[in-house]
Amino acid sequence: MIPATFHPNLIVQWVLERNLHWSVTERLIGRMKTPTLIIWGKHDVIFDTPTHLQRWRHLAPHAQIVEIDQAGHLVQDDQPELVNQLLLHFLASSRRGEFARWFPEMQ
Repeated sequence: MIPATFHPNLIVQWVLERNLHWSVTERLIGRMKTPTLIIWGKHDVIFDTPTHLQRWRHLAPHAQIVEIDQAGHLVQDDQPELVNQLLLHFLASSRRGEFARWFPEMQ
């Protein structure tokens, strides 16, 4: 049973951490209310990038999705400076539209 006091984005994390069925997680992702940043390596060989990004775009249309060149599944290891820069700017923004202003080439 999911604790009733959890906020929607905490519920998603709780479900993911407990390895519940993906269909449960899919239903919960759309209920997240916080700004979301998904950073994906264009050369990911673990997951099929086009298929999974299309799935994320459908499940979380509010999410900001950035694909990174010259990066695979461990994008934070392959492009640590860029990932850090993206995270810092994303976290610093108080409104959703600010990210696009900083990184228009990533849209």
